[in-house]
Amino acid sequence: MACTFVEPCCFCQKPNDTFLVKKSALHQFSTTRSYLVSRNSFFLRPRLFGRLQASASSSACTHILPIDQTPNEKVHLDLVILTNGPGELNTWVRPVVGKLRSLEKDSVPPWAHLRISIVLCPCVHASGSEYEIAVGIPGVDRVLPTRLWLPFLFLGYSGQWNWYSRGVVLYLGGDQFFAGCIARRFGFKSVAYVEWRALWPGWIDYYLFARRPCTNCENSDVIGDLSVDSSASLLDKLDNGEVERKFGSNPRLIALLPGSKEMKLASLVPFFFGVCDVIHRSQPNYRFVLFLAPGVTVDSISRYANSDTNRMVSLFGEKSSKYDQSNRCFVTANGTRIDIWDRTPAYHVLRRCKLALSSVGANTAELAGIGLPTFVIVPTQQLDAMRAWDGILGILCNVPFVGRLVALFVNWLVIFLYQKGKFGYLALPNKWVNRMVMPEFVGQVTCKDIGIRVLACISTPNVLYRMQRELIQVCQPFGAVTKLATFVWNILLMSWMNKCVRLGNKAN
Repeated sequence: MACTFVEPCCFCQKPNDTFLVKKSALHQFSTTRSYLVSRNSFFLRPRLFGRLQASASSSACTHILPIDQTPNEKVHLDLVILTNGPGELNTWVRPVVGKLRSLEKDSVPPWAHLRISIVLCPCVHASGSEYEIAVGIPGVDRVLPTRLWLPFLFLGYSGQWNWYSRGVVLYLGGDQFFAGCIARRFGFKSVAYVEWRALWPGWIDYYLFARRPCTNCENSDVIGDLSVDSSASLLDKLDNGEVERKFGSNPRLIALLPGSKEMKLASLVPFFFGVCDVIHRSQPNYRFVLFLAPGVTVDSISRYANSDTNRMVSLFGEKSSKYDQSNRCFVTANGTRIDIWDRTPAYHVLRRCKLALSSVGANTAELAGIGLPTFVIVPTQQLDAMRAWDGILGILCNVPFVGRLVALFVNWLVIFLYQKGKFGYLALPNKWVNRMVMPEFVGQVTCKDIGIRVLACISTPNVLYRMQRELIQVCQPFGAVTKLATFVWNILLMSWMNKCVRLGNKAN
């Protein structure tokens, strides 16, 4: 029977290597010999291979694979998410898990049961609270702690866990190579979400990029930034009345985001408090809000704001700040009040702020997603404190005895290249467009310098508006969370359909 091929759909690897098969025949576990063109058909690779092969095209990220008939029994699917730091857990894992649970509940087929497991791998940026954060994510069934990472990687040991025969390994942080290792151990497909660099294109089955990749990669697509999408999608779902009850109907707020890593907190907490003193002397009507990252407590902030436990306080020329437990705020030595916000997500509060002071990291993408003008601060008064580099540099900077000397040299070199314009940008929005849309201040900056710049910015509404519009334009378009979850869901469905094909071939 002659067959007229239509335009290849999202599950076609190569048009010349495919033929059209009626999907309903797959569910009957029979070998299909009739080549029918219909609305409920899709392309398969030649029967010699006996498996469906998907490509990471745009349609695969936006449309759910339709199923004509449901099986007689419930289908169990495993999703293994490989991740590491607190930033990835909150800005990548949390929204993707929520969307996958929504797809499982609302979309076809309702008979599929998805079990989501998070595997935590070691990270130099880890704060120590990753396990508690992962356990607290709604929709996660189980979490493998970091202490079991090596036995799991080399021996497949995961305690009392059992694994289904069909599933997908999703990379959302860590090392891409490990995601491929885990997928091959269990016979799963591997999907990696990365910023723009595919390190193991032959080892990972599918790559999804946040931005246009630096090299061409098969079975890949650009879906957008998860951090930006998660912040923008949650704005309308949060209680905006909570902000008015705490800060008033028209508050003048400045946000402080020092991050979650010890290195950043030790330098930025006293630095930000000093900047607040400078602003408060000229603009006493402004209020300051310190946003605590997951895993960061008030006690830890108190330690970093005390000159007895943090030498960086005196290095910036500041004095110790105290925590007022009755009002849940910090009070500096000059009497400036700094409120605390410890609940996440806090995008509805951030949107009401006029400006933000932030550290380098994923939070710069979140702030850009809601269009909040931000100053990125990297003070370098103590060079040997900056040791959280990735890769071999991070290892050398933490080697006993010689690590301090290596850190001094590496950080000096990085700052020298940055000031010469040969190191690139630090904030993620600036990296995306290769220009300064989010101001960066790197070097031996002082609290007075940054305070004066903030005062000049907040007193000029046109400047704030222009910064806001540029950030929103940089972050368009949205929809990365939905695209990633949809693609993973389609690969999960295809893993079940591939087993149907294998069973049908054995029966015949």
